[in-house]
Amino acid sequence: MSHSSKTICLDFDGVLHAYSQGWRGGTVYDDPVPGAVYACRELAKQFHLIICTARDNLHDVRMWLAFWEFPDM
Repeated sequence: MSHSSKTICLDFDGVLHAYSQGWRGGTVYDDPVPGAVYACRELAKQFHLIICTARDNLHDVRMWLAFWEFPDM
């Protein structure tokens, strides 16, 4: 993570997680949106990244991000 004071907030579903089938009971089922991992890695060099989501199971979101090797957010 960058030490920048600038922050970018990214939505999870439809921005990072492809979310091609819509809401499925809270399951994180899809691959990343094409280019999302690379874009986040590049942005993390200059910005603090945070995720915005209405999901209540953040453990699954964190596991998914780690599995796909997103930078720390």
